[in-house]
Amino acid sequence: MTIREAMRKAERLLLPSEDARFDVLCLAQAAFALNRTELRLRGDKTVEPEGFFALVQRRAAGEPLQYILGEWEFFGLRFAVGQGVLIPRPETELLAQTALEYLRGCARALVYDLCAGSGCVGLSVAHYCPQAQVKLLELSEEAMPYLRKNAAAYPNAEVVKADVLNFPTAGISCQVILANPPYVATEEIDSLSTEVRHEPRMALDGGADGLDFYRVLAEKWLPRLEKDGILACECGENQAMAVAALFAPCKTEILRDLQGIERVVIAKCASVRREKA
Repeated sequence: MTIREAMRKAERLLLPSEDARFDVLCLAQAAFALNRTELRLRGDKTVEPEGFFALVQRRAAGEPLQYILGEWEFFGLRFAVGQGVLIPRPETELLAQTALEYLRGCARALVYDLCAGSGCVGLSVAHYCPQAQVKLLELSEEAMPYLRKNAAAYPNAEVVKADVLNFPTAGISCQVILANPPYVATEEIDSLSTEVRHEPRMALDGGADGLDFYRVLAEKWLPRLEKDGILACECGENQAMAVAALFAPCKTEILRDLQGIERVVIAKCASVRREKA
């Protein structure tokens, strides 16, 4: 069987998924160790396709493409991912972009990335803003190997195994706090797509109304900002106004992603607040 024939058969196996062609292309690159141009130029090459079709069957069963490939691109960088860690998504790039725009021109800054997962947000900041010191907090034992592997290349990043909800914040003083916390309401998780339910429940479940983590951000973490520092967090569809209300009396701003969804809430405090630890 040629590469081209194998890819055509694989695409039929993945239909009616609208992403079938893209998925097949990515899986073929991985299985045959060829880039896109090489796949096109060497499509008539005869191959043993068993390994390729094993990957295709995993995808057909609903396993996320990112887990099968073992890595995924985010903000122009590659991050190791797999079972037990949240998959980096394009809309989350807005969170990293927000931090980098704030840090532009800063000589140095301390950044906390809460619920770091793969580290894609905080490590993007560490990469594009090397003068920043980034602390990545994550509780999950399953996510930790991916986070440590991804962070290894960044001397300005520190991985901390910690529970964001119960972390002792007294003594912390920083310029930027970033968070992509669990924000799916508990009762909605079982109705998510099969693919999303492959991702760790720990990274999805935001409590009864999906806002548990935002309440802790407001109560424990927001007061740790230095004057004019920012807390920026991702939220789910139709949550932004509720999240912004939790951050009062700080000035807030809501940013929309490329789909027009209110995706990131920014809180900026004009003065230092230290009444809560």
